[in-house]
Amino acid sequence: MVSKTPFLIKDIFPEAPSNWLKLEGEIQVSFQLLEHQGVNKSSFEEFGVQTISQAIKHLANPEEKELGLSYAIKLLNEERSFTHFLEWPLKKRTGKPFIQEWDSMRRRNLWEPELNEKRPPLLVLRVDRKSVYGPSVTRLNVSGYSEVDAFDNWLDCVKPLRKLYKSYESDFLRYDEDDYNADAMVNEDRDYWEKHSVDDLVKVAGKLIKLGRKPDKPK
Repeated sequence: MVSKTPFLIKDIFPEAPSNWLKLEGEIQVSFQLLEHQGVNKSSFEEFGVQTISQAIKHLANPEEKELGLSYAIKLLNEERSFTHFLEWPLKKRTGKPFIQEWDSMRRRNLWEPELNEKRPPLLVLRVDRKSVYGPSVTRLNVSGYSEVDAFDNWLDCVKPLRKLYKSYESDFLRYDEDDYNADAMVNEDRDYWEKHSVDDLVKVAGKLIKLGRKPDKPK
């Protein structure tokens, strides 16, 4: 299931390889649905995006990992079809990524309609997961007209995408920390008021005011 929005690549992904920028394409959003999960029209409206930056923001959100979101850039009016692609975890900096042929991938995954479309995607960012509550990995898939082209394109894309992901991921972690600190302050104040009666607070404050000192919390 996909949702499409047409744009120029330079509008979708300004940091893309220079030879992509004048091409016309569309961003598609889809979901990797597991047992007891489903989506409707409003899901595509909620998670549809106009830029790769917006897509990364969704992918970096820990609360949305369970949706198995996938964002793909498909080219329009392109006569040539990609022959190879490189897919590797977005954040992984070790290991040896291998390049695959699209035709070979199609033959191994005949049940995957998106892989069997006439034109393979230019770029795919997706959350890969095996179960609803299990761990997930964000993967980057980049295509090319040859093995070398796919490899070069992947290298050109991964650096700005990692930077965007790290930025949004840090924002979400900071929001979580702020929420935690706010909860901790509320709990601290609640414990404090439970330990001290109003009469105790009034007596202590009165004594301090007579001494010309600013009232502090009694210990």
